[in-house]
Amino acid sequence: STSRDSDDARLKALYLNRTETLRRAVGNYHKLVFVGLLEDIDGSVKLLQRALGWRQPPEVPHLNAGEPSSQRLKLQPKDRQRLREALRVLTPMDFWLHAYVTADFR
Repeated sequence: STSRDSDDARLKALYLNRTETLRRAVGNYHKLVFVGLLEDIDGSVKLLQRALGWRQPPEVPHLNAGEPSSQRLKLQPKDRQRLREALRVLTPMDFWLHAYVTADFR
């Protein structure tokens, strides 16, 4: 399908130029009004409160949105392999960006 081809082309571009992808991600991060960290949810909510000028911080419910394993999407072996390949490339980039944002957050 055309949509899948477009997604594949975008993913391939991410793979081929990881430095440019991360540079763009950092640039986009700095354009955001608010970014919070799940591992510091209390600090993140206080930051959101200040950013939006709220008098009281919002209450953040602690919910587990994960679906039971019986309801998870069943992937075909070929799709599972494609996902593994994508994660092998994208996960280190995700860790790097998370470390960057965490350092900036502190």
